[in-house]
Amino acid sequence: MLWSQLKRSDSEGALKERWAILQAKTLLESNRVAYDALVTAMTQRVPVEACKQLIEQHRATDTNDVKS
Repeated sequence: MLWSQLKRSDSEGALKERWAILQAKTLLESNRVAYDALVTAMTQRVPVEACKQLIEQHRATDTNDVKS
């Protein structure tokens, strides 16, 4: 409905949706270890701030791995 109000074609909407799904899949795949750690932490009802720190730790590790 919103898409048609913006005067965009359905095919353009479908294309953008497929692109967004691919981007999300790629992001999850490239950050799988951090994602799995986050899922485990959330299952254990770890506070949000601790989850945020967990993600940041994994980002720092990933960045160091890329630099090596």
